[in-house]
This record gives sequence, C-alpha cells and structure tokens, in this order.
Amino acid sequence: FKPKDIVSGDFYWMTYVEGRVVIAAADCTGHGVPGAFMSMLGAAFLNDIVNKEYMTHPSIILRKLRKEIVRALKQTGASGEQKDGMDISLCKLNMKNKSVEFSGAHNSLIHVSGEELHTYRGDHQPVGLLLGDRKPFTKHVVKLKKDDMLYIYSDGYQDQFGGARGKKYMGAKFKEQLLLMSKEPEEKQLAILDKNFFSWMNDYEQIDDVCVMGVRVI
Repeated sequence: FKPKDIVSGDFYWMTYVEGRVVIAAADCTGHGVPGAFMSMLGAAFLNDIVNKEYMTHPSIILRKLRKEIVRALKQTGASGEQKDGMDISLCKLNMKNKSVEFSGAHNSLIHVSGEELHTYRGDHQPVGLLLGDRKPFTKHVVKLKKDDMLYIYSDGYQDQFGGARGKKYMGAKFKEQLLLMSKEPEEKQLAILDKNFFSWMNDYEQIDDVCVMGVRVI
C-alpha cells in the first residue's frame, strides 16, 4: 500500500462475518484529498452493507455499493457532471469448502495454484455513475487448494513508469512477478513487491496510488 500523496484514493478492506472472510481492494477516482474522500465513503458503505446488513455475496455487495455512491454524490447523469466512483475487486472466502466467490468492477482477481496463474476479470463498469444500462456484476466461483495465493490490486503498480526507457511496468510483467514470488512466505513477497517497485521507478515520480493485497490459503 503506497499512497502517491499523504492520503490515498486506493484502499483495502477486510471483515469476518457469518463464517466468511470478505476482502476488497479499491481504486477511487482521483488521489490525494478527493480520492481519500471517496475511500472513506467506500469503506463506510462496505461496513454498513456487509457488517450491518449481512450481505456477503460480492455481486450483490457491489450492486448495493454502486447505488449508495450514486445516492450519496447525488449523481444524475447530467452533462458535465463528475463521474466519481471506484474500480474494485471484492472476494468472499469460504475456508470450509476451500472456495472464493469474486466480483469486480474493472479490477480483477489473480489466482495462483502451483505453477498456474489464472485471471478472473471484473466487469467493464465502475461502482458509481454509469451512462447506459446498469448490468448486474458477474459472479465467479473458484475452487482453492492449500498453499494457493489470491491477489487483488489497483492499477497503480503496473501503470508506473520507469525502467531503462521510461515505460510502464505493464500487466504481463506484474503477473509474471506474482507467479515467480507466489511460493515465498508472505512477508518476503511484500519485500519483493516493495523492492521491485522502487527499482523500476528509479528517478521517475510515482504517478498513482498503489495497492496490492495477497491472501494465502492455509
């Protein structure tokens, strides 16, 4: 978790309710203070939806979250209106039957099992104002095995400029890095992510907030 400024438009969130672990990684519109305001709204709404209303299905949580954000920001779809909202990956882990239920708004879930990496993509719609048809969020259910890794993240890491030619890190390189480090202890994975990010960035400025969240299946 590396904010571009003192406060962040990215946030991570986790709770335990009714025997399930629910986790999220979100990328809100903007960064700095405007992004942090959206982060606070998003985390507060997730607490209400999941912990108070006991909604635990990710697709339903995202639909309710979208409704609450549109209502809170009084978004009507008028011309020139700010389209504030967030991209988010949201997972419900069931450790009894070793499965994860995932839904996403633009953002994805990466599942590493053994030597294989699978990407489950979020829908191409944000949590917030959407001009056009509002579609239900897709539900993905993935079976898990002991020692598997799950990763959810914002786009800040892979979009960072750097390297010898000032290019973006890119998604393919990011996934390759996750696969290579997935068998390492979690603390070492965090150190690898940290070291590689700063090595890549070198003398370039950090362009966005960064959030990468990993979960080991035990």
